[in-house]
Amino acid sequence: MKRFASVLLLLAFTIISSCVQDNKKGQQAKNNCQLSEVTFSKPGTKYAAGKVKAHFTYDVQGRISKVSVDSTYVLNYTYSLARITEEKTYLGNAPIQTFYELDNKQRIISRTSPKYAPGVTMSYVYDSEGYLVQTKMTSTRHKEVYTSRFIYKNGNVTRIIRDDLFGYAELFFGYGTTLCPDNFIAMEVVNFPEEFTQPLKNYFGKGLKNLIVKATISGITSAYIYYKDAQGNVIQFTDSTLPEQAPTVLSDLKYNCN
Repeated sequence: MKRFASVLLLLAFTIISSCVQDNKKGQQAKNNCQLSEVTFSKPGTKYAAGKVKAHFTYDVQGRISKVSVDSTYVLNYTYSLARITEEKTYLGNAPIQTFYELDNKQRIISRTSPKYAPGVTMSYVYDSEGYLVQTKMTSTRHKEVYTSRFIYKNGNVTRIIRDDLFGYAELFFGYGTTLCPDNFIAMEVVNFPEEFTQPLKNYFGKGLKNLIVKATISGITSAYIYYKDAQGNVIQFTDSTLPEQAPTVLSDLKYNCN
């Protein structure tokens, strides 16, 4: 559970994205549809009484410019050649800024959030093929460096060894044969690797080739089932935790297609 909390904190520290980048070509299935809305619910729990919806807005270049999560918070994004600036505003509070620095291939190479995490810098390293292989979290306050490693097989990350301010953990992932659509974003799925499934995923080098069907963290395994439309968009998926068989998390996704 401690690890789950740490991932949630990292999710709060990370978010947002753009369109397809050159270093991702040939990796994921693509079409002309943009994700417009994601609805989350947990059947059989109080969470289902108030379904959570995330709405996505895009700029003229097809990049996400705004994400509104019901009345909880709003994310606004501005883009330049070398930086993405995110402003996260919780209802009634001042915005929190996060800065993502980009290299000449439009990949994120560092992330800072002076107000949310003062003195902390996350750096990202890619291999010659364009895969994210390492992250380094540097804390001037704790005077320490934490390194995480990403291990791949057949175009998918199968193992992540995370070491950061929140602790040490190993994550394992299994895949089917279904290609991962480029426009697929998995909001609020804690076990998914944030670098490959959150809205910022197109700025972390090559994405996942296939959809994740199993994830194991801290000895707890979750299984995933996906449903697609005729255009190849994921329109629904379920998340069940094994062996406890916790209530299934259901996500419905809607798209705008050209």
